[in-house]
Amino acid sequence: MANLSGVVEQLEEERNAVQSRLQELENAILVLQDLGTLGAAGKSQRLSSRYAAARRIPDTQSAVDRVRATATGGDPAHTSARVFSVAGRRRIAAAQKARWAKFRAERSKG
Repeated sequence: MANLSGVVEQLEEERNAVQSRLQELENAILVLQDLGTLGAAGKSQRLSSRYAAARRIPDTQSAVDRVRATATGGDPAHTSARVFSVAGRRRIAAAQKARWAKFRAERSKG
């Protein structure tokens, strides 16, 4: 039964991810519909619609981040960008300095 409960839990997680994605799509459709109907609307309605859409963007983006994190097996709470180690940054800086030195040397020859 433990195996079955794991499968059920996985299916529930998948259902939640699909529902989240469906909500994102519905938000996108609403925004596009608003844009399509704004041609005949007045400027004030266009502005209020833009602000309404702008308020929905962070919610949608965080939902996208959660879906991507769960799809890749990551933790949805930690979806930040990767961070280079100090040694990695030093290697990159050294390589960049070498490239610029080579460029300057070639430029001074020609």
